[in-house]
Amino acid sequence: MKLLRTLKTGYAPYAVAVSPDGKFLAISNWGDQSVSVFDRATDKETRIAVGSHPNELVWSRKRRLFVACSGSNSVSVLQDGKVTETIKTCLDPSAPVGSTPLHWP
Repeated sequence: MKLLRTLKTGYAPYAVAVSPDGKFLAISNWGDQSVSVFDRATDKETRIAVGSHPNELVWSRKRRLFVACSGSNSVSVLQDGKVTETIKTCLDPSAPVGSTPLHWP
């Protein structure tokens, strides 16, 4: 394995996902409630505020990015450099913060 380049992200990066077209790289920043989205052609970063403790990431074919935020029991949906939707994921309104969503191996 060969290191090609390094990129500065937010605090405590957690997960990485490449967009389906290969043009963008997303990194969830667990420690500062954000996602860094890099244009792979220029390495330009767009940092987007999301819910608490963003962890797992998945891109849709339409270049929407879904971000699991375990500290706020939500999924942030990103498109075009901003949050377009926040999906609450609690099965029970009294569920403790941080109980969902989280990827388990």
